[in-house]
Amino acid sequence: MSREYIASVLKRLRAEQGMTADEVGEIIGKSGKTVSGWENARSQPDADLLLKLCEIYKVENILDTFSEIKRNVKPIESKDDTQKLLHNYHLLNDSGKEKLLEYSEDLIGNAKYTTPDFSDIKEKHA
Repeated sequence: MSREYIASVLKRLRAEQGMTADEVGEIIGKSGKTVSGWENARSQPDADLLLKLCEIYKVENILDTFSEIKRNVKPIESKDDTQKLLHNYHLLNDSGKEKLLEYSEDLIGNAKYTTPDFSDIKEKHA
């Protein structure tokens, strides 16, 4: 699971309990800023804190909860290909992100899939 995915799940679970980041932080001995950092993918809680959050958010089975939410992730509705690529990239785990980057580099290395750059030729003949 990607950091962004875990962040979105944590944020949704907290909102469902009607709690603020400060309230959750007070319960677990962290600041609301730290909780907010987890929910905005700037950092992640360690395993012990993640289990404590599950208790607070009344999650009975952490794997089922994360899997259920992942199945319900909707593709982005955008006509902008760059936005779609970024959205999809953030849904991938670290291994998937690495594969996507490798694949894009392979595509760029193949003239069949790239747009030729004729700027040097244009400048010489201008």
